[in-house]
Amino acid sequence: MQSSPPDLPSGLVAFLLNDCLYSVEVATRCVLGLADDGVLRAEPGPGGALTITLAATSPLPGRPLRPFEEVTLDRIRARTALRADVPLSVLLSDDGEDYNVWRRRLTDALGREGERTGVTTRALSKGVWYVLLAMAAVIGLITVVAYQISVNDGEVALGLGGLAVLLSLLGTHFGGAWRATGRGAAAAAVRRDPGTLLRRLPPDPRVDSAALAPTAAAPGIGLGSAPLPWNQAWSSFGGHWHPVVVGGPGQPPRRAEGRRPSLPERVTITGEVVKRWRDNTGPSDVADSHLVCIDDGSPGQGLTFDVKEAWYEQLHAGDLARVTYDPRRMSVLDIQKVA
Repeated sequence: MQSSPPDLPSGLVAFLLNDCLYSVEVATRCVLGLADDGVLRAEPGPGGALTITLAATSPLPGRPLRPFEEVTLDRIRARTALRADVPLSVLLSDDGEDYNVWRRRLTDALGREGERTGVTTRALSKGVWYVLLAMAAVIGLITVVAYQISVNDGEVALGLGGLAVLLSLLGTHFGGAWRATGRGAAAAAVRRDPGTLLRRLPPDPRVDSAALAPTAAAPGIGLGSAPLPWNQAWSSFGGHWHPVVVGGPGQPPRRAEGRRPSLPERVTITGEVVKRWRDNTGPSDVADSHLVCIDDGSPGQGLTFDVKEAWYEQLHAGDLARVTYDPRRMSVLDIQKVA
């Protein structure tokens, strides 16, 4: 007899309904779940955007935080370093490497929480299994042919085949993706919104679910709970949250029209790191670029610099940084994190 579906947190249910993959809605449900437990406050802010603030260190019933809840809080703590409140859109918007690392951590933490409760498992896709079976057949054929030639050649082929099988087993254990078990699929189906063909939870009145759909993140969205488009990032520099256009590397910011004044040899600015990312689109023999976009409060777009890897690793989205650079070449002379 199959046991009844477990009572699962909404973030984990959204994860199951999304084929155990990260999505904006999955992250949103993790945040709202913490608000339901009293760890966060979720209230309408300017323009109707849902604003998140920290309220407690643990859920009201006194239970310990689940690992995926700790990961969710890591993102909130990082983006509330300069301001106590943060719009939901800030948490969901792509600010480069920090966001990408966080969403991978959240995916893994949700998968492990599901594994602990018996609703997820780590498994390879059918396509990968087909490749492994084909490889096993080829190895077997090579081994048979090699034995026909000589015993020594057969033993060598058998040894290489054993090594290939071992590597395949390791890949099976460590390289599998998270998938719902039968119990997990049943638990998610019970919580699914019956009013839509989409595999998602019923709408939450605190958030416009349509704004969280993947197609919503289009150019022009700057407020609300939806994430910003890829060429914008959130900044709290100056005391309020606002979107900033991410300038291209080495590209001077657009300022007021008029005659361009002569540029000094060096300029020092203080601003907020709004995005940082690695650019590996160049030739294979060229090292990755380490790009950091700074909002210094000037009108127009943020300043994006290609910096040394050591400087890049010291900075994160939301940090204050003091940058000294050559405005003629847009090259960084020094960059320091401001405590």
